Amino acid sequence: MRQVKWSLHEGCSLMTGVEPMARRLIEEMDILLLENETKSDVHPKTMGLMVVCIMTCAYFCEVALKTLQASMNDGVVFAGHDLNELYESAEKAYLEAYGDSLESDILSEVSAVYSKVPLLWRPSDLKGTLQYGARNFDEWRYGFQENSSESMANGVPRQLFSIASGTFLVCLKRNPELWAEPGESYLVPNPEGGHRVVKVG
Repeated sequence: MRQVKWSLHEGCSLMTGVEPMARRLIEEMDILLLENETKSDVHPKTMGLMVVCIMTCAYFCEVALKTLQASMNDGVVFAGHDLNELYESAEKAYLEAYGDSLESDILSEVSAVYSKVPLLWRPSDLKGTLQYGARNFDEWRYGFQENSSESMANGVPRQLFSIASGTFLVCLKRNPELWAEPGESYLVPNPEGGHRVVKVG
């Protein structure tokens, strides 16, 4: 895989902005899916929102994994959008750097900090979710016409959102100095929505 430079500060800024928008898209998508569950055809408005939601959640997850990897690899990451490949490279680097399981740490953050997130949003199988949704960003940019409405509503965007959020929080916990100088503050997501200020000691 080709390697490229990745800005840690820009990655954190992107995640801080994308997280609330991805959450809102999922909530809006779920409302429209509920309204359309008895209809045989998917309304164009619902279709459009679902495609954007899937792409945004996949993008959020990609940025989170690349930013974590960059924090362990001198600001260098693997290029591409395949979430499974990005996770596998980050997982290997994480084990070498910290001696801990990245999967366990992500799921721990999701369970502890995002305890109020609906169960449907939480991944029961982190690696399986990343394998299944590995190419969501590529597939839904241009190929959504070839996919059925059933596969679009399979829960992967919600679970990718939780994985991305957990990865974001693991990254901040492991590297608080990357986001702010001592005495400065940065924003992290609140489980209820919005953000909270964390000050670097």
